[in-house]
Amino acid sequence: MAAGIPVTLNIYDVSGHPILKNANKLFRAVGAGAYHAAVEINGEEWSYGGCDEGTGVFTCSPRQCEAHSFRESIPMGHTVLTKEEIDAALESLSDSWRGPDYDILRHNCCHYSNDMLRVLGLPSAPTWVTRSADHAAKVVTPVEETIAEGKMSRGAEDDGYKFGDISRGIVASGKASRGAAAEEGYKFGDFTRGFISKLTG
Repeated sequence: MAAGIPVTLNIYDVSGHPILKNANKLFRAVGAGAYHAAVEINGEEWSYGGCDEGTGVFTCSPRQCEAHSFRESIPMGHTVLTKEEIDAALESLSDSWRGPDYDILRHNCCHYSNDMLRVLGLPSAPTWVTRSADHAAKVVTPVEETIAEGKMSRGAEDDGYKFGDISRGIVASGKASRGAAAEEGYKFGDFTRGFISKLTG
């Protein structure tokens, strides 16, 4: 018999909508999909979601998260931590995973589950659980950064998005790539230089 306390990763289809459930069947075959993840230990399931204040960590009965549709369980092994050490680890995670910090692509339930598994001394979730969000974040993050640069170039860093912010951001990157100051005027090729710098990272 294995020593330690068994830990299970429970995977749900996000929202449980029939269309998404069917899409996840296809995505799962190619190692992707939109999933909710939670860690089951000692008869409780732990996960993370967004809220206006306080911790985003919540519990429910295993495989019974009402907001999503249960798909499968993955045994993750046994933690050698004691019950007291597990309780302390869960309290620390609850303190650090705040509800207002939730980000659907970069700081979500799947990332929380990986952090919890790490604290328990176990391997991360299979890559297909987080692959879609991670790939989307790689696309969205540069766009967000470009918009922020565009806002700064028009002197409105905290303002909402306005038409032209993306192109202004690309031009700002083009100026930076040729060593020009932000306040310097546009020169032919700044947009192209900026676009190439965004593509090549």
